[in-house]
Amino acid sequence: MEPGRFYVMPVVFGPTSTPRAAITGERCCYINPMGTLYNHYRVVFETDPKQLEQILPEGFELIDPYVFFTFSSLRNCAFLAGRGYELVSVEIPTVYQGKEDKVRGLFEPVLWEDHGDNCNIGREQSGFSKVFGDIKAADEKDGKVRGSVSTWGFKFVDLFMDFDQPPEDLDEMKRITQNYGLEGRLHYKYIPRTGNPWLEADCEYIVLAPYQWEKPEGFDDSRLPTPSYRYCKGELKWYWPEWRDTPTQSHIIQYMCNLQIKRYVGSCKITINSLQDLRNSRILK
Repeated sequence: MEPGRFYVMPVVFGPTSTPRAAITGERCCYINPMGTLYNHYRVVFETDPKQLEQILPEGFELIDPYVFFTFSSLRNCAFLAGRGYELVSVEIPTVYQGKEDKVRGLFEPVLWEDHGDNCNIGREQSGFSKVFGDIKAADEKDGKVRGSVSTWGFKFVDLFMDFDQPPEDLDEMKRITQNYGLEGRLHYKYIPRTGNPWLEADCEYIVLAPYQWEKPEGFDDSRLPTPSYRYCKGELKWYWPEWRDTPTQSHIIQYMCNLQIKRYVGSCKITINSLQDLRNSRILK
């Protein structure tokens, strides 16, 4: 394999295009110096900490019993030749304490994406727990935002945000979205080993995807716009699936349906241009 190029299965055909570099090997920041445009539509709610602790891997502790549920629209992605896609993420504010590393970050137990190629790249290279979802992108109209996610033809969640209504707790929303002291996103990468007993791992570790990108020497990113935040009220509506409704994801969605919503903290739209290509992702020890 050639240094500076990136590979995912099927590797026999050579390198592929990923957020780290286009298929030519050129870094995406040189192809699109203004970066990918992200519009995040986020609903934050407080839940029972014991329920969250059930899915935290070893070494994790909660910072706050919050769930960040976010619809994200990505546009002008250099590695996709200017195309975009949708993703929906679940994030939990945590501290990870390993043998050597201690990191504050948002643990992402699952993300849905609307293109299989992006799921494969994120799982294999970056260790993100991505699954496919039919995502109806968050749509803004008359001060309202609506979006939904389905799989196997079954809609399991609706998002609703109202820009005409203030968030339930504006000060707390500002604290946890702008000044939370987090280093990045945390992922539990697990790839099973093929063959009986099907319980061994080819790899199993925690990955940090930092928020700050590793800028090439001499690269000028000063023209990137300042991120914007718009706070409002929002809510989620979940739909319980039986196993037959969503055979490969029912266990995930049922867990989310069972999460108690003690209160909504609020919602916000975050708009940001980012050049983060996650080349500086690393395994935590």
